[in-house]
Amino acid sequence: MTQKKQTKSKRKYRLIYLSMLVLALALVGVLAFAIYKLNTEYVPQQKEAQRFSQLSVIAHGDDAVSETDSSGNPVVGPDEQQNTIETTTTGAKIPHYTLEELFSMNSDMVGWLTIPDTVVDYPVMHTPDDIEYYLHTDFDGYYSFSGCLFVGNNCDIDSDMFVIYGHNMNNGSMFGSIDYYTSYDYWTSHPDVILKTKDETRLYHIFAAFATKVYDEDDDSGAFKYYYAVGDKTKEQYDQDVKDIIALSYFDSGIIPEYPAQIAYLSTCAYHDENGRFVLAAYRIG
Repeated sequence: MTQKKQTKSKRKYRLIYLSMLVLALALVGVLAFAIYKLNTEYVPQQKEAQRFSQLSVIAHGDDAVSETDSSGNPVVGPDEQQNTIETTTTGAKIPHYTLEELFSMNSDMVGWLTIPDTVVDYPVMHTPDDIEYYLHTDFDGYYSFSGCLFVGNNCDIDSDMFVIYGHNMNNGSMFGSIDYYTSYDYWTSHPDVILKTKDETRLYHIFAAFATKVYDEDDDSGAFKYYYAVGDKTKEQYDQDVKDIIALSYFDSGIIPEYPAQIAYLSTCAYHDENGRFVLAAYRIG
């Protein structure tokens, strides 16, 4: 073999070696990233979902579910579905609630939110002096990827209009499934929201679902900003907000709430736009 051929052969093997080395490093990087995601997201989310299931047992007493699916979300069987104390006119099952222990465990809790026959079944927190405290804090006060549902700024659960925020978790927990309401059929099957407070059980009916975003503070486009459309309202303000909500909705519910029926927004992150949000709007019917 001539020297020229030997040199060419060495280059060939060197290129093969370098290619294999790059491939091996890439595989190691992918594996390391997968392990990182597993330890920083999947495993913590599993533990957080399990903790919420434990809180649900306290919240619902004998009616609470005892099983969870592979994501740690409650699995409601036929017996549990039937073991309720009341049924709404729309067919929503109102569970039994025993919240006294939870209120005593954490005074920041203002209620328990349930969307029947979905995974949404969580405590609702409110910290007016630090609105986003529960963004990444769990019910027990520890850091949490999932956080808790919490009431937004400039309102409370007794305002004419108020907002409850929750994370859009990739395992479907928290508000990770409310974007199913882009479907009219899904809405007709899950139209009701229950908020149990210290004093009463409230029933809300969803009348709109829409995608939007958080606009820049200096935005003057006139776009509807639901996160500012909270607090107490005049009839004129209320009617205009309702009109704006319905104009954005994915479906036509045929419902136009009338003042002073209270309106609750359920809000989560969305990824159709920078700072995107997906929002359900529900008005109180009971």
